[in-house]
Amino acid sequence: MAMESVNVLARYMLGARREDVSEALCDYEKSQRPRVVAAQENSRQLARMMFRRSVLLAIIRDLAGRLLAAPLRVVGLKCVDVMLYVWLVPTFVR
Repeated sequence: MAMESVNVLARYMLGARREDVSEALCDYEKSQRPRVVAAQENSRQLARMMFRRSVLLAIIRDLAGRLLAAPLRVVGLKCVDVMLYVWLVPTFVR
């Protein structure tokens, strides 16, 4: 996400003259804010799921993660394991 943000910022700054830098930065912030807010909300949801105090919910969470990830590892999809865990497990634990 950081590398992509740098690329977007560079595109805003390349066309800006010295007196337009402030406006270019504001435009960059407006364009990136929805994406950053969504990433923060995703992180908060993940934290709520990962830091459950209930032992039973933690066991269910861990079991669901293993059950979802195991078939994908057989196929050799490692990155998808994490994405499915983050997206699907919260729906089971809530």
